[in-house]
Amino acid sequence: MAFKLATSPDFVALVNTELPGDNGKPIKASFHVKFKRLSTSEFDELAKALNEKDEDDTPKITNQEIVDQVLTGFGEDLQDEDGRPLDFNSDTVAALCDIFPMRNSIVEAFFAGYVRAKAKN
Repeated sequence: MAFKLATSPDFVALVNTELPGDNGKPIKASFHVKFKRLSTSEFDELAKALNEKDEDDTPKITNQEIVDQVLTGFGEDLQDEDGRPLDFNSDTVAALCDIFPMRNSIVEAFFAGYVRAKAKN
């Protein structure tokens, strides 16, 4: 397969998560999102920020800040209570991230996209 230097600014990834359910039985959920495709320097900067801590031992960047930087859209399979695709805007991102453990699952899906891409090369 030929490589074209002009790649799209985004990539689609599958988010897999488990929500707390009744009687300790988790509810499995999955949906697609779009992420900003980072340059090597942007990715390295993000990874560095993840590993750095402030004086009070808190990470220099939070998972919410990562979501805010890299999440660019929702797939059609992320829907509202009426079965309509969820609009992508700051309110719906905030509402989604407020559901435990969605924020962490979104960040994991972002990094998994890069790890899988690196592993395939």
